[in-house]
Amino acid sequence: MSSLPLNTFDGVIKHSIKSVFDGVNEKTEQFRNSFDLLRKFRNTHCEKLALLIDKVQILGMAGAIPLADLYVPTRFSEKIRRNVFVDDEEDSISFTKLINSQSVETNIIDHISEGTNLLILGGAGSGKTTFVSAFVMGLLGRCPAIQVDLDKQYIPLHFVLRDYPEPPKDLRTLFRQYLREIGFEDAFPFLERMLRKGDVCLVLDGLDEVPVDNQIKWKAAIELFRKSFPEPPLIMSCRSGSLVVDLPNFDHFEVLPFTKKDSIQFIESWFGIEKEEMAASLQKELRAHPRINELTATPLLLSLLCNLYENDLELSSNRTDLYSRCIDVLMVKWDTSRGFRRDTSFQELSISKRRRLFGLIGYHLDREFLFLLSDRKASVIVGKYIEKFDLESESAAAVLSELESHHGLLVKPAANYWC
Repeated sequence: MSSLPLNTFDGVIKHSIKSVFDGVNEKTEQFRNSFDLLRKFRNTHCEKLALLIDKVQILGMAGAIPLADLYVPTRFSEKIRRNVFVDDEEDSISFTKLINSQSVETNIIDHISEGTNLLILGGAGSGKTTFVSAFVMGLLGRCPAIQVDLDKQYIPLHFVLRDYPEPPKDLRTLFRQYLREIGFEDAFPFLERMLRKGDVCLVLDGLDEVPVDNQIKWKAAIELFRKSFPEPPLIMSCRSGSLVVDLPNFDHFEVLPFTKKDSIQFIESWFGIEKEEMAASLQKELRAHPRINELTATPLLLSLLCNLYENDLELSSNRTDLYSRCIDVLMVKWDTSRGFRRDTSFQELSISKRRRLFGLIGYHLDREFLFLLSDRKASVIVGKYIEKFDLESESAAAVLSELESHHGLLVKPAANYWC
């Protein structure tokens, strides 16, 4: 892996040293020693960070692929679909049309500035973590596909929230712990100055992957952090439907599904020049099978299709088996492949029972020739089903919410509809 240019972040480093030592001259030994310390910290930190997120190994892949080679620029909407109510007659239109009618696409980079809090929302496998990693790599100058055209340069600090079973009361504790781990605890006064001057971009990935109590603790820690450090931009990601705390000081953005152009770019990147004929063959097969092609809107499922095609050279011989594999990925394998298990409020609903419930919902959609299911209809279907397992029918709304946040098979394309 190539190292960062020697002058990367040098301006930020000098600014930090002069903030700690008021009036210090760049020619003094004190300045030179501090500069040497911070440059070593800069190199160690950036190399360690790049090693952690430089490659992706999506479920089913034989080996990891450089993120920069596979990344398709993530598109965002400022309008969160699940917050928008639509008229009853909308149940006759398709999911895709509904999404397009409600999306207000925006360049999220334009919203990153001093003191901003951004929350990235999206369904299971929609590409939230991929974007966060690509953005950090962009700050390090290692992801050409993402244009980090910011007003100033930021040193990224990146943390995966599930790695901390007990959230810190003060984020400075988290920063000290990290510096201690990489052997640069002496750099904390300088990092603290960088934070005060807004020279750091803080990235917190996976709020949905911590228990409810911990979401509350992370919120408190962030609010305390903001009192001392109002300047650094802060980016956090969370799965749609899994946000249980109110974050009023955050601007919310939702990851949009892949377009046809996005999926083509992803497929070509996946197979590369060496297998461009296979990529073209897969695209031809997807065009011939529109229902399978619908799966390509979700990056995770598209990667599964690419992997299956690379190994089997066929998708359509048994669509039932194909759909079953996709269901298994979303229901179980995607979380367990990352060593993660979500807490449930409904132990009575095992995975097999949930599968049957999804089948029941799918049957109603198919029987009534619907693309969308109203909140009222969905609650009735789920309410009758869960009564078999000694659950109150009134719990249907909570069950639906958990099914969405845990598995991503049910989504809310509007506040009053399921799909």
